[in-house]
Amino acid sequence: MSSSKSFSAGSACPSLEPGTLRLYSMRFCPYAHRTRLVLAHKNIPHEVINIDLKNKPDWFLEKNPLGKVPTLEQDQRIVFESLICGDYLDQVYPDNGLTPSDPYRQAQDKMLLEMFSQFTSDFHKTTQSAQGITPEGAQKIREHFTRFENTLKDRQGAFYGGSACPSLEPGTLRLYSMRFCPYAHRTRLVLAHKNIPHEVVNIDQKNRPDWFLEKNPLGKVPTLEQDQRIVFDSLICCDYLDEVYPENRLTPSDPYRQAQDKMLLMFFSQFISDVPRAMQSAPGENPEAVQKIRDHFTRFEDTLKDRQSAYFGGQTLQMVDLMMWPWIEQFLMFTKTKPHEHVISVENYPLFLQWAVLMSKSPAVVKCRLPVKDFVGFFKSVLQGAPNFDIGLDE
Repeated sequence: MSSSKSFSAGSACPSLEPGTLRLYSMRFCPYAHRTRLVLAHKNIPHEVINIDLKNKPDWFLEKNPLGKVPTLEQDQRIVFESLICGDYLDQVYPDNGLTPSDPYRQAQDKMLLEMFSQFTSDFHKTTQSAQGITPEGAQKIREHFTRFENTLKDRQGAFYGGSACPSLEPGTLRLYSMRFCPYAHRTRLVLAHKNIPHEVVNIDQKNRPDWFLEKNPLGKVPTLEQDQRIVFDSLICCDYLDEVYPENRLTPSDPYRQAQDKMLLMFFSQFISDVPRAMQSAPGENPEAVQKIRDHFTRFEDTLKDRQSAYFGGQTLQMVDLMMWPWIEQFLMFTKTKPHEHVISVENYPLFLQWAVLMSKSPAVVKCRLPVKDFVGFFKSVLQGAPNFDIGLDE
């Protein structure tokens, strides 16, 4: 069946025939529209169930706790988030493929979508402002379209501000990083785990060099460079490295397992957001924030239980484990150095703590680990408004 009218709270979940692919959608949602376009382009048989996003049915929230569309379902397999859904469909239904085979072109496309997400945000702010379209808002939109125009033009044919960019030897892989950045830490872990030869150039994130902003207009780390090829964003960098250096592979071959890991990282991004609120509050000051952290660790524990494995990625360390570790390492570090009411207890999260012990002994983790005193000193300098990115280097 396919529905035009939306299912809302109190409705019964429509039955789904075995083997049938179902898309939970909303007719006017651009994220769901992405998935509908992929389904149409690849002529994939499917049915559509529209969801009332203001009054969601309980049965839909059981399938996707985030309550968002698009969500795919087939034979008890659930996949959600528009980009994850698109990638999943392109792998499971390879005819009329939509993803380029070249890993660098894949990374370029992902980076373009990363910048496009800022256009999405600016467009909504500009068009939905109570003041109407302001000159500043209109200028932002013009700048986005200039970037789109320049990207199409470019694709035809298929230290401190003021510091000089260090020369890069042909063939050398360079990582632009920041020692205490957990996103850059992700990429350092992958490089270490796969024993990929590379060099590191650390960037002052408060006073970025102009030459770095020319390489990555977002100004963020991690950023990879090799032979005039630029790749940025932690997940994109790590996927790119796993494609270009396939030995000691970190990404599962099963498309559904890939989708599961990506969805887990979506939930984990909320943990990343919630941790600072809990850690920066005095004991007893913000019990709701602390409870959120407990809820996250309960989910991690349940995930390991459901997967029946020592690692989130399976019986051996995988990409998803490395992508989570930098924040977990920092969290565990601060719960030891700053006693707090939300210190994790072995009794409550034994599987998770077993995973943490295994991770802490991983050669890549050991190789990339920084001294606790440097971390503590850096974050103290951040709280004082004068981050010391080079703390500990002169000792």
